[in-house]
Amino acid sequence: MSNAQDPNNKLGALWEKMSGRGTYMTGKLDPSKWDDDALAAVIDALAARQPVPLVVFRRDTSKDPADSKRPTWDILKPRARDAAATPRDATPVTASDIPF
Repeated sequence: MSNAQDPNNKLGALWEKMSGRGTYMTGKLDPSKWDDDALAAVIDALAARQPVPLVVFRRDTSKDPADSKRPTWDILKPRARDAAATPRDATPVTASDIPF
């Protein structure tokens, strides 16, 4: 199971929106769904006034109906990785993937 598919890793979501001034994102972090480790890590980082590490993945929205309310992006906690490990089939994020 990939990091993006593991429900224990999900911290929140972002939705792409359009306005007269351009594209923007709205979202939320949902601590009610976090496991104890994720909650403790975020609380510890905030208490120490340190950055909170996040990973953001774009969801495949191609099969969603046009009026879908599902998020465009998932916010996840980072997974511990072996320093020597590199993603073999990862698609790089380009400027066209980020609307602003």
